[in-house]
Amino acid sequence: MCPDLEGRRPELASKGSPLARRAGAIVLVVSVLAGLAGVCEGRADPANQPATRAVTIDDDRGRSVAAVPRASRIVSLAPHLTDLVVALGAADRLIAVDRHSDAP
Repeated sequence: MCPDLEGRRPELASKGSPLARRAGAIVLVVSVLAGLAGVCEGRADPANQPATRAVTIDDDRGRSVAAVPRASRIVSLAPHLTDLVVALGAADRLIAVDRHSDAP
């Protein structure tokens, strides 16, 4: 340990220092802005969205089940998910994978 700092806290780490107050204020402002960005997220206009037609199927119990069309573009966020997509035969629809995937 440095002999100059024994028994006292460095100025940088003290709670009342101007640097600590400034860092706290910056963290607070960034947190508030990030929270507002999540709340003020723009919503897509449904009129501009492509129409998806649900397929209605009657199951064995006579209930109607609505199924949406298959995904045309797939993004995999984990290597095991990429392996599942490839195993299901949908590798041609993968548009992005994580950096650790070794498939396509």
